[in-house]
Amino acid sequence: REFICAGAGAGMASAFGAPVGGVLFALEEAASHWTPELIWRVFAAALCATFTLAFTKAGENAGDISLAGLLSFGTVQSVEDMKSKVVADDGNVSVSAVDAPVYWWEILFFALVGVGGGILGGIWNVVWNAIAAFRPKRPATKVVEVLLVSVLSSTAIFCLSYSFPQCRSNGSWTCRGGDDWGEWCG
Repeated sequence: REFICAGAGAGMASAFGAPVGGVLFALEEAASHWTPELIWRVFAAALCATFTLAFTKAGENAGDISLAGLLSFGTVQSVEDMKSKVVADDGNVSVSAVDAPVYWWEILFFALVGVGGGILGGIWNVVWNAIAAFRPKRPATKVVEVLLVSVLSSTAIFCLSYSFPQCRSNGSWTCRGGDDWGEWCG
């Protein structure tokens, strides 16, 4: 169990470049008990995974190990600083997700999304407990329930993504608001 906990923490830490976050995730989701030894072991695994990935990615980032995780949500910088880094002297634009600025108003929006997610999660728990008494008990009907939920979910996702596509194919791929996407959408 401790190896599973350490692996979960290391994977989460390397994905987001956050060793402490990996430890917290592992203790919350994978650990059946908490001991100081377990916390230190998971932390050591998370640090090793994060630094190994950072050094592996350093070759792609001109030796910069500050971009540790696989997933990047941008950097906090001013728009002027971003433009000076992104636009070269010859006018070429090198756009990267790492160079995307994070604005202060976005953090407020993220907090609102978090509060909304917490409220919806609480509502989900109440509804789930209410319908749990009506769920099937026999194995055959459980399989039918899983298939029904899978088909309904897949159908809903397909219909919604087909109704509101970001990119449309009209012989060549074009994007709605393609001028705003630069080289990402051509």
